[in-house]
Amino acid sequence: TMYGSDSAPGLVPRIANELFSLREQYAHESTIQVQCQMLELYRDDIIDLLLPLRARGVKAAPPPALNIKKDTKGYVKIEGLTEREASS
Repeated sequence: TMYGSDSAPGLVPRIANELFSLREQYAHESTIQVQCQMLELYRDDIIDLLLPLRARGVKAAPPPALNIKKDTKGYVKIEGLTEREASS
């Protein structure tokens, strides 16, 4: 599963642990900044999971629509998706 349990961590905690382990391993060589975005694809809607609940449309106006695009290098991007710095 995505999150798993304490005894059997899922994909997200295992990736995060490996990412921060590598960042620590190479800290003496360079400065590494980790940015993250988190979304849910529900039916045909993209939901920004880092927005506060009010901004996501819970007891408020619906959030802005998010669209999938390709950037100039051909990478898939979601314009307007919240991005936060991760430190652990």
